[in-house]
Amino acid sequence: MDPDSGGEPSTIALDERLFDAKLSPLIPRPGFVSRAGLIEAARATDCRVVGVTAPAGYGKSTLLAEWAGVEDRRVAWASLDRFDDDPAALVAVLALAYARTFPRHDDDLIADVGGYGVSVLGRAAPRLASAFRASPVPFVVMLDDLHELGSEACHDVLSVVISGMPPGSQFITASRFEQPHVPRLRVMGDALDVGVSDLALDEAGAEHIFASVNVTLTRDLAIAVTERTEGWPPGLYLAALIASDTMGSPTISGEDRYVADYLYRESLSQLPESDQSFLRRTAVLDQLCAPLCEAILDEPGAQERLRRLEVSNSFLIPLDRTRDWYRYHHLFREFLLGELRRVEPEAVPKLHLRAADWYESNGSAVMAVEHLSNTTERDRCAQLVTQLVLPTYQAGQMATVERWLSMLGAVTIEAYPPLAVLAGWMSVLSGDTLEA
Repeated sequence: MDPDSGGEPSTIALDERLFDAKLSPLIPRPGFVSRAGLIEAARATDCRVVGVTAPAGYGKSTLLAEWAGVEDRRVAWASLDRFDDDPAALVAVLALAYARTFPRHDDDLIADVGGYGVSVLGRAAPRLASAFRASPVPFVVMLDDLHELGSEACHDVLSVVISGMPPGSQFITASRFEQPHVPRLRVMGDALDVGVSDLALDEAGAEHIFASVNVTLTRDLAIAVTERTEGWPPGLYLAALIASDTMGSPTISGEDRYVADYLYRESLSQLPESDQSFLRRTAVLDQLCAPLCEAILDEPGAQERLRRLEVSNSFLIPLDRTRDWYRYHHLFREFLLGELRRVEPEAVPKLHLRAADWYESNGSAVMAVEHLSNTTERDRCAQLVTQLVLPTYQAGQMATVERWLSMLGAVTIEAYPPLAVLAGWMSVLSGDTLEA
């Protein structure tokens, strides 16, 4: 039925509308923070492939939408979804996106890449790569939500199609997960990585977001809230909303309901229960490595799990190039700790105790103290602090010594004479004669 006739639209008309939405570049929301500098740098590179990879909320789709709006080359756009996780469907979508960009250049392309019995990797993908290679003018292919493609066959298709990109053209992909085609091209100098550090907002971005909800930030507050959120755009936006609602300072916590709801919906709930449990329990750690995680969880396989979680961009940040040590984004860790206390509060002291055991047996009494402070083992903590007071003081870290003593409290200190003597001496050195 004709949609203009007032009845239900025909299936063909509906399909056309759905494809039109899928293959049309997004329109940035009003008030978005411009990434013009990042876009210009990416456009200026000789790399044929640009991989934009970051967790939810870092503005990947907005970056691509802004780029499409300023691009003077022709743009073939596709917003991927779970229905495209099929190599034949993916080739068809890519061919349709390209054909919309060059409607009269290759009339047979759509027919050539589809149909019964057509080999995707043997014919369809090479045919599309050949069409790319023969393009009369430079163009850009933009694929949003690449993380929707889970099958290896789909990524094989992408590798074949990308091989046909001619000089002066670019293939740009946005994903929450690590992109399999990027590492090989990176080694060849043909891929540009755009990651969390590139997408994190600075103080100017924070001021822009707060201004959008009519909240004025001083420069000092802008610096503070940017550091607190690590430039995570949703964190800054939620902090602005909280400040607007409360008419107060832009403080934000991973346990705030706005933040917690967002992180649960967009990150934690997307993972298997075993990964959710791993994340919650290891959140008691300031820094993570596989042996430490295995020690506190009393189960093997932490290295593989950490690597998989890093690839899935679960706000897990590597601290070295060898991927031995990691940490969580500050707000994400606070959210996970809140979830841990809600779901299994009885596990918290046990996890800290196991972490203390591991650190002490591996020669880090300082970190053991930090974890023991969250348990009831005050006597053991006092003994370790006694060993650490003088070397820590001699290293000039008097504030750390004072924090430890304050954490233990007078009763625990007085019950262990060696520490009581040292505590008195520290009070003398700090000029607190009454306390001494």
